[in-house]
Amino acid sequence: MLTPNVDNYLLILGSKLIDQDRKDSAREAKRGSPNIYRMGLLLEAAGRVKDDLAGLGEETSADAMAKLKQSLTRRFESNFPPVKALIKLIDSRPSGLKYGPSTRPAARSTTKKTNAEIEREILDSLETDG
Repeated sequence: MLTPNVDNYLLILGSKLIDQDRKDSAREAKRGSPNIYRMGLLLEAAGRVKDDLAGLGEETSADAMAKLKQSLTRRFESNFPPVKALIKLIDSRPSGLKYGPSTRPAARSTTKKTNAEIEREILDSLETDG
C-alpha cells in the first residue's frame, strides 16, 4: 500500500498524465494526426513540479501537501483533468493520517441472510419482547 507522501503523489501524477495523453492521442488520431510533442511537454512540467518540491519526497505533512498543490497549479492549468483528479485525491486524504492496515475501516460482511433466517430473527425478537 502506498503511503500518501509527495513522491507517491508525483508517481500518480505521471500515470495520470500518460493516461490523459493516450486518450487525447486516440481522439486526435480519428481526426488526423496526434500531437507527438504533448507527452514530452507534460513530463517536462511534471519534472518541474518535482524540482519545486526537492527535499520533500517522503513528507506527508499538510504543509508539504499545500506546496505540492501550489506547484501543480503553477505548472499546469488548474482545470487540466489529471491535475484536478490529483488535487481531489490529495484533499480527500485526512490530514495527519497515514494509511495502513491498522487505520483502514473494517470490511463489511458480504454474506446475505436468507428470508428464513430473517424471519427466524424477527420471531425470536418478538418472543423475547413478549
